[in-house]
Amino acid sequence: MNTYSRSPLEPVTQNKDYFTSQSSSKVITSTVRQCTSVTQNLGSSQMKRSMSGNSIYSSQINNPPPPRQQLGKNLDIVCFLMACEVERFVAENDKLKYRIKEMDDKLLDRNSYEKQIEDLQARLMQMQYQESMYRQEIEITTTQYTEEIENWKIRFFTNEDKYRNENEQLKQQLLVGNSKQQKEIDDLKNQLFAQKQTNENEVQKLREQLLSKQQAVEYYQVELNQYEAEFQQYKQQEEKIVQLENKIGMLVCETERLNNLLKQKLEELEMNKARYNNMAQESEKWRSELRSLQNQFDKKQKDYDQLNQAFVMTQNELIKYKDQDQIIDQMQNKIVLLQGEIDRLNQVLREKIKQGEEWRQKYFDSDNQCKEMKQKLHKLDQLQMQLKDQIDMFQQLSNNLEDQKMKNYQLQQSNHNLEQGNQELISRIELLTSEIERLNNILRQKIHELEEWKQKCQHYEQEFKNKSIQYNDIKSKLSCLTQEIDRMQEQLRQKQLELQNLQINQNQLQKEINNQEQINQSLQKQIEEWKRKYTNIEYDLQESLMKNKKLVEYENTIAMISQELERQKMLFSQKSQEFDDQRRQMMNDIQKLKQSMGLKSTEAEEWMSKYRRLEQAYSELSQTNRIVEDKWKQSLIRIILHCSEIDRLTQVQAEIFDENEQLTNQISHYQSQLKIKDDQLYKALDRNNLLQKLQDEEKVKRQGLENQIASLKIYQDNCQILEQKIISLTTENQRLNEQLRLRNGEIDDYRTQIQRYENKIQISNQELERVNQQLRKAFSESDELRKEKERLESQYNLLQRQYDDLKQKYNSLELYKSKYIELENRCAMLSTEIERLNQLLMNRQDEIDQLKKKCYQLEQQIIQLKQYEENIRVLSNEIDRLQGIIDVNEAELKQWRLQYADGGAQTRKIQDLLFHFVMQSAEIESLRARVQEKEKEVEEVRRSSLAPYRR
Repeated sequence: MNTYSRSPLEPVTQNKDYFTSQSSSKVITSTVRQCTSVTQNLGSSQMKRSMSGNSIYSSQINNPPPPRQQLGKNLDIVCFLMACEVERFVAENDKLKYRIKEMDDKLLDRNSYEKQIEDLQARLMQMQYQESMYRQEIEITTTQYTEEIENWKIRFFTNEDKYRNENEQLKQQLLVGNSKQQKEIDDLKNQLFAQKQTNENEVQKLREQLLSKQQAVEYYQVELNQYEAEFQQYKQQEEKIVQLENKIGMLVCETERLNNLLKQKLEELEMNKARYNNMAQESEKWRSELRSLQNQFDKKQKDYDQLNQAFVMTQNELIKYKDQDQIIDQMQNKIVLLQGEIDRLNQVLREKIKQGEEWRQKYFDSDNQCKEMKQKLHKLDQLQMQLKDQIDMFQQLSNNLEDQKMKNYQLQQSNHNLEQGNQELISRIELLTSEIERLNNILRQKIHELEEWKQKCQHYEQEFKNKSIQYNDIKSKLSCLTQEIDRMQEQLRQKQLELQNLQINQNQLQKEINNQEQINQSLQKQIEEWKRKYTNIEYDLQESLMKNKKLVEYENTIAMISQELERQKMLFSQKSQEFDDQRRQMMNDIQKLKQSMGLKSTEAEEWMSKYRRLEQAYSELSQTNRIVEDKWKQSLIRIILHCSEIDRLTQVQAEIFDENEQLTNQISHYQSQLKIKDDQLYKALDRNNLLQKLQDEEKVKRQGLENQIASLKIYQDNCQILEQKIISLTTENQRLNEQLRLRNGEIDDYRTQIQRYENKIQISNQELERVNQQLRKAFSESDELRKEKERLESQYNLLQRQYDDLKQKYNSLELYKSKYIELENRCAMLSTEIERLNQLLMNRQDEIDQLKKKCYQLEQQIIQLKQYEENIRVLSNEIDRLQGIIDVNEAELKQWRLQYADGGAQTRKIQDLLFHFVMQSAEIESLRARVQEKEKEVEEVRRSSLAPYRR
């Protein structure tokens, strides 16, 4: 019983005062007002149904059974949560109205939103009606629960044994129910996994569709870029057309001038034609007159012939008739008259012939003039033909200009339309980006809320586990809570699915943004290609600089080699000085040995052995010195031959240095040993003195003197031998010194050679610098030439491109119409697709808002549940207190049972209580059936609201 004192819902206890005060006063009053307003608008049939349901419900609850308490508490929780949810719905309704107004101003028409608002208002009316129903049920249940609590307080004292038995049975049932719930949870998890797989498949399909759409958008974007390039080409063509129009204006002026000249020439031609016509008419007149005169002349000629014939006849007659003088005189007179008339006619004929010749000359002149005029007319005709050709060309050019103007106008219109379309697309993209940002914020909030829900669910699961251990006696409440949690989990799953859909939309928009970024990246790649070209040029420059650096490095290496040689020379001089010092020390030691030999004959053998050792050390040193000299010679030769062997020589030098250090260490070791031997000799002398004192002085002196004399002789011989060896060693040292001097001379020669080489290197460096300068100049000249070549090539490429563009423009203009039509169709398709997607977004947003409402309802229900859990905790404490009272009463009952053996009344009471228990259990089952029906109705409403989106 002590487990009830522990409260796992500590955060709820903090908000206890708030929920008891605010929710009980403000929320309930506001919801009651709304319920009254809703009930006025609802029909009488619904009110009758609700009242009949309430009457049935109240009739069922008037006589509550003992287990009715927990289910009643759960209903109270549900009702209170529904009241809180209704209050939240009212607040969200206001927010939605304000938001709907804003979105009406920004995106869509007011009609659709008004319809949506009406639908939402209808739903709100339904929810308000449900709220009123729940409110009435809450009021009824609160009164009933207070009565039930009092009844339970009274009945609790009487039903302790049965309560314990029922408690054990409930524990067993709860264990079975937990196992069943675990199985149901596993089944739900499997269903969730299958649903996730199906959702992932749908997401894959949507992603593939999105990729295809993105590819289409990229294709359209590429075509738009092509059209922009073509539009720029058309602008260039317009400029060229303007130039051509200017040229055409010049040609028009020239044609007008030529037309004026033509008009003048035509007027002159018309004048000449008129003159020619007049002349032709006059010539025809003269021709007619000539013809008439010729006819007259012919007649006169005939008359003359007739007269001649008559004259001949007359002459014949005169010959015949000589007698007829009068006739002859008459005839002669007639003949004279006729001759005069003939002469006159001849004169007239001559004049007419002259006039005819003049007219002929005039005719020929006029013919020549006509021919000239015909030639001029032919030339004029040719000029007219040329003018006609030019006029036709001009008309063609003007037609082409008009066509080009029309095409340019169409292109301008299309460009304007495209710009408008682009602006609309940009505005839509901006709206979509803002919508995406808003959706992202909503998604973040939802994700945060989901995380909170997950944490809450985990917390609730832990609480559920704790409560399953602690609250074994309230199975009905836990079952309701588990059902509520399952329903919340289903809603959360649905919300997760919707969030996944929103994420898919976000990914689609993100991919569109990525496509734009890819276009930017392509531009950046072009920039990088230009940068690469620039880096290649810089690389060429860097190569030249690297060559110069290499030359400088060679110079530095030569300087380092010279420094290394000087350092090695210094080391060699130091080593030679150390060797001389060691040799001097050895000579001093030898002299000391000679003096000690003269003084200490007994130590001669030891000194001989030391001398031999020293001699061996000296020979080793001389050998090492020779080896060093040989190595030094080899190193010098190698340095002179090739500078690359400096590293190896430095290694050899390091080895020589190590050997010299070893020799110096050996010499120091030998010196320390000599000092030790000296000490030992002094100790031995002291001992000998002590021994000589112990022996007989005379015998010892005699024998010692004899022995000393013999040994001295031997030692003298040995000293002579040693002196000869020392002399030979001195000669050898002198020879070595001479060799060292020669080596020093050779080293000086090498130094001079090195200086000479350094001078040569400096000269070569100067030459290299000069060559580098020349190379730099050559590189700069080559760079300038290359730049000039690139400039010329770029100009040539530009000209070639312009030429190719001019060739392609005509073809592209023809293709542009078809492409533009296709683009318009595609833009229309895209616009419809965008509208469809916007509609889907709106639908998804509505779904999200509905889910938000449901989540808020669930949150309020959970808060109410927590509050009721706090009440349960208080009641559990009260139950503990009552249990203590029951224990006291049990003790009293035992006493009373001992006193009173008659238990018939108690059995009757127990039977009555069992009857009430059966009745209350039946009522509980009926209430459970009603709750299940309500849940089914809620699920059907939810499915009907989500059915169009699942399609």
